[in-house]
Order: sequence, then C-alpha cells, then structure tokens
Amino acid sequence: MRTLFWLAAGGLLAAAIHLAYILFLPSYEMRGLIRDSAAAAGMNTFGVLAPNSQEQILKENAGLAVTGVCAFDLSQGNLVFDAVMPEATWSLTVYGGDGEDAYAINNAQAGTNRFRLAVSKAPGLLGMLMGGSGDDTAAPTDAWAAQIPSERGLAVVWVSLEDRALRRGYADILSQSRCHVEPRS
Repeated sequence: MRTLFWLAAGGLLAAAIHLAYILFLPSYEMRGLIRDSAAAAGMNTFGVLAPNSQEQILKENAGLAVTGVCAFDLSQGNLVFDAVMPEATWSLTVYGGDGEDAYAINNAQAGTNRFRLAVSKAPGLLGMLMGGSGDDTAAPTDAWAAQIPSERGLAVVWVSLEDRALRRGYADILSQSRCHVEPRS
C-alpha cells in the first residue's frame, strides 16, 4: 500500500510539472523575447538585429541568417508591417504573446518581396458570439491580414545567408521594412 501511494504521488507530481511546462513556459519565454526584442529595436518598430543581438536574443547563428524583429503592442491600434525583403530565401512569422505562431509566410508562398501585413487583436469568445470583429479591428484593405489572441506579440523576419558576404546587403534591404501601430478609428 505504501509503494502504491508513493507511485501515485510521483505520478501526480510528474503530471503537475508537465502541465506547468506546457501551460506556462511558452508564454513566459515569449514575454522575455518580446522584452529583449523591444530593448534591441524598440516597441512597435522594426529593426534588423546586430549579429551579437541576434545570437543572444533569438539564438540564431549570425553567419547563417539575418534577422529582424518587431515587438508590438496592439492596445492602441492595429499593427501595420510594410515588408521589404531581399531576393533570397526568407520567412516572416508573427507570434502571439502565448508563443503560438499566428501567421507565417515565406518567399515561395508570398510570390513577392514587398507587401503589407496588418495584424489585429482577434475578438474574444464573447465578441465572436455577439457578431464578429467590429469596425475597431478592421485591417487596411490593401494589406494581408492576421489576427492574434493577445495584445502583445513579436514579428520575426529571417533571411537565409548563402554567403556571409551577403549579410550587409541583405540587412540594408531588410532595414527598409517598417512596422507601426495605426490608431483605431
């Protein structure tokens, strides 16, 4: 009986640790990424990360890729991301505050290296039941659109380096990208 008790207690402890890891760690880590990215590039501002910042914040080898980030806060409006990408293999991923990717696209899917992406806060369950998103979350009509469940998030652009000598040129092109929050009307 004593052995059975300790086996059950150990199983419950393992289940509790597993649930804590699944439920709380991703959002905790994302808050840290958003904070560090905002410190490096600014909040609601796009910035290409310096090689050492890229390796420290995103754990991405600066010899293999160029990355840019836009930490954003949708409490004052919708994010508008005007992307300018180099002629290379690239991807753009928008993460919500919980760490889930809400939108992702790459160069093959996009078919263009210049585009606009509008990101808005998704209506909650009550908002959906009461009739949709409403006018205050409407995205610009000339943009691709994404919705995330949280007010804060992070957009990450990754560009593959076929040759390390291309880093400066890719970074210069990528730095023409902009992200900002447009106030709700």
